[in-house]
Amino acid sequence: MNFIDPMKKIFSGFLSKKNCFKSKKGFFIKDLRIISNKNLKDMIIVDCLKNNGVLPIENLVPILKWENDPNDHELKYLTKYLIHLTKVDDCSIMNFDHFKLEELSYEKY
Repeated sequence: MNFIDPMKKIFSGFLSKKNCFKSKKGFFIKDLRIISNKNLKDMIIVDCLKNNGVLPIENLVPILKWENDPNDHELKYLTKYLIHLTKVDDCSIMNFDHFKLEELSYEKY
């Protein structure tokens, strides 16, 4: 976030592990529903999901974990997608369709 929006003009905030709850299996779950002053259609969570979960799943923008690879272009792809999201009315519908989020399972959490 600091790289994409260093002046904090685009993003109004972020969730980190301190905002998560821990599942019975030890995974950290980020839940946008704890934010009461924003509409879910206007929020996203960008996450690699390695040891995390996101609720509601429709608000997830999955990203590959950065592995210190100088040829990694994930941030460039993410930036393009985020720009596209600024043009839609409901981020959750766009995410669900674009990333085929119905295929994700929360059984592991």
